[in-house]
Amino acid sequence: MQGLALRLQLRSRMQGRLRQGWAPVFTSDRAIFRALLALIAASAVIGAAIDSARAQQYFNGAQITPNGVINGGGGVWNNTTTNWTNATGTASNPYDPTTASVTVFGASGSSTPATGGTVVVNPGGIQLTGTVDFNATGDNSIYTIRGGNLTVAAGGTSFNVDNVAVSGASAVIASNIIGSNGISVFGPGTLLLTGANTYAGGTFICSCASLQLGDATHTASIVGAVANDGNLQHLQCQYQRHHLHLQRRRSHHVLRCKYRKHHDHHQPARWRDRFLRPQQRR
Repeated sequence: MQGLALRLQLRSRMQGRLRQGWAPVFTSDRAIFRALLALIAASAVIGAAIDSARAQQYFNGAQITPNGVINGGGGVWNNTTTNWTNATGTASNPYDPTTASVTVFGASGSSTPATGGTVVVNPGGIQLTGTVDFNATGDNSIYTIRGGNLTVAAGGTSFNVDNVAVSGASAVIASNIIGSNGISVFGPGTLLLTGANTYAGGTFICSCASLQLGDATHTASIVGAVANDGNLQHLQCQYQRHHLHLQRRRSHHVLRCKYRKHHDHHQPARWRDRFLRPQQRR
């Protein structure tokens, strides 16, 4: 109502007169200023509601009561343990799987955990939020997630990986990622997947990001399309023909995959380099 009154009064001033019935609403420039302040306050309330809908939850290691900092180290990941805190370490809550929430492993703007650690997912699995961040730790050690399955959020999950480690991967997910939606990878750090991943919505790698499948001791697998605008590193992955379709958008890429023909599961797997030719790119 105040906004409508303000617009009518301003229009009337431009026309050299004030509409009848609205003159008592604004009798001075001070009244206009008060109306503007009310509009700004209303906008702030709306902004606060948006921020709360995108609440951030920080993994707090084994700490289940607030102590004013984000604590490092390993711990469990389930829906009941109160080892999740806010940016200042002044709260303790169970994990919130709401899609709009941001799940953070590592530093906030005001607190940095001393170390990373191993995060053990509940055997029954966990529903991921729409955004999962891996941020800095005090000693550049990383978080490794293992245990139960991780189900991709409705609409997909974005992994934002900071350049945490001095060398090598900046975050490791050994748990299997499952679900009907896809994942996206962002950030300067490398995300390493070492599980048997069956999420069906495909994989997007930003031009700013790196994704690695498998390492010297683990063979990872994914299914579906991979849209690679960034760095898809040397792979050790289970590759089944017709199940994995790769799109390299900027340059050729050689994949190191454990290969078994789709129709012959009795033959032993063998290593094979697969070269993506220009016609396979989009």
